[in-house]
Amino acid sequence: MNILVIGATGAQGGAVARRLVDSGHTVRGLTRSGAGLPPGVTLVTGDLADASAVRAAFDGVTHASVVLPMVFEPSLVETYIRNIAEAAVAAGVRRLVYNTANRMPSVPTSVAAFETRRFATSVLVESGVETVVVRPPVYLDNLCAPWVAGPLVHEGVLRYPLPAELPVSWLSHADLATATLAALTRSTADLAVAPPTTAAVAAPFSPAAPDGLVGALTPEGLALDLGGAEVVTGSELAAAFSVALGRPIRYLAQDLDEFEAGLTHALGATTAGEVVSTYRWIAEHGHDLYGLDPAALEKTLAISLTPSARGSPPSPGRSSPDDHPHARSHPHTQPCASLPADLRHHARPHTPIHAQPHPRLHTDTRSHPEPRAHVSADLRHHARPHARAHTQFRPRLHTDTRFHTEPRADLRPRTSHRADLRPLVQPHPGVHAAGLPTRPHARRR
Repeated sequence: MNILVIGATGAQGGAVARRLVDSGHTVRGLTRSGAGLPPGVTLVTGDLADASAVRAAFDGVTHASVVLPMVFEPSLVETYIRNIAEAAVAAGVRRLVYNTANRMPSVPTSVAAFETRRFATSVLVESGVETVVVRPPVYLDNLCAPWVAGPLVHEGVLRYPLPAELPVSWLSHADLATATLAALTRSTADLAVAPPTTAAVAAPFSPAAPDGLVGALTPEGLALDLGGAEVVTGSELAAAFSVALGRPIRYLAQDLDEFEAGLTHALGATTAGEVVSTYRWIAEHGHDLYGLDPAALEKTLAISLTPSARGSPPSPGRSSPDDHPHARSHPHTQPCASLPADLRHHARPHTPIHAQPHPRLHTDTRSHPEPRAHVSADLRHHARPHARAHTQFRPRLHTDTRFHTEPRADLRPRTSHRADLRPLVQPHPGVHAAGLPTRPHARRR
């Protein structure tokens, strides 16, 4: 399989690209710059607004994974998605998995972040390319962001811009990659992708689907609501962190205006406003938007979701839910189990500032909890008692003192340097220096 990943330099597309490479597939990534492209992914540069560049990226591709950039201007999103659909048709792509990057409300809204992705879905489905639409909720990895992990660790507050009572099926990037791989590679029969029928087309994006499927059948594909292994409220998630960290953690719904102000610095006012508008809609109308039946999703894609807020982490070599008999029966045991190492690092007791090494000397202190244990040789040299001035050596005579931390007999102090300089430094012709012979044609070395 030759797979094109659009969005391979982002958090979502990057996780998918890495998983595809690890599974032995040939992967190329379409990006404007190539910065942050995962190892093993072939770089294809181009802009989604450039139809010819998108066609070139799809040349020879059999499958594609697509997530759009954080752009919500309707005309630009239309240009992007039509270029993708036309290029996929021209290349004869067998299957395309489209990640909406959020759940889709069952009714139209006035939120551009929802409606542009709904429109993109319809364009891909109507193109004739076999399409599987995956619709994730919020990502578990968001809890590793400094604006979440900082208050969590240092203040005992799990702060996130969702109501405390909202049930959420937190999804990790790793499980997104697993689900995308299954959606790309499983047979159409296993995925229940059906040809157009009256029953299948009647409600193409309704939240319920026939035969217990998580998504809904569309004319040429399947829409799947993704999620994690458990559905928890904010208070339940905080209780899980309390057990894991061994101290009380409380959940606090972050003020949306405060959240938007913070995002504006990172994304700009327009993008931040659109992102926050989805949270505002969910707070008012989307109480059931982020729920999920994990068992149905696991059955549809034949995958095992990673326990995140409840249950023990899977052991190496285990992949079936049946191998984890306590995953559902022992709640709130390992909330950090499937989070990246960054959050586990932030969850350690805070190190006092005076005990931390200088950042210019060593910026990664996660594996060096003791100060000075990893300090470089230069610092160890300078950390010794300062030598007296008269025992210092001229920098021009000996510039590297890292391996001569104590005065040595073979390194003469300043008072004995004159004799050593005689063969090296000669006066200008005709100029007499006391104690030094003059030679008419001597040149300075």
